[in-house]
Amino acid sequence: MAGEIEHVRGKGFDANPQNINRKGQPRKVSIKKELEKLLQTDGTVKYSGKQIVDFGETKDGEKWVKIKVPTMEALAQKMVNISMGSNTQANTLKALIQILEQFDGKPNMTVRTTIEEPITSIQLENVKIKDNNTSISK
Repeated sequence: MAGEIEHVRGKGFDANPQNINRKGQPRKVSIKKELEKLLQTDGTVKYSGKQIVDFGETKDGEKWVKIKVPTMEALAQKMVNISMGSNTQANTLKALIQILEQFDGKPNMTVRTTIEEPITSIQLENVKIKDNNTSISK
């Protein structure tokens, strides 16, 4: 037991205060923040030249640029493109709902339930059961 503790003595924060992370844990990247940045622009996004991976021109003369962006930003752009694009109406609606839920949250739903006393016994009179058929006689 003492040998297990010896290898960590003198290695704590009291001996090495430079190891203390005073800023806390880094924040995770949020798609909500990326959507917010993207939706607040006027439809243009500025990238540095370092992010350009490739560029060229199609046979039709249409120019294209391939840009390396962070994953969350790429997802946000894809979601906005689907919601504004000429996809099927179902996909467009789903993308719009996802975007709205990121900002407003899921809508509150009220569910009403009624609890009734369970039936413990049923009294039947004048019922004859024959071959899984029920017939009532008086």
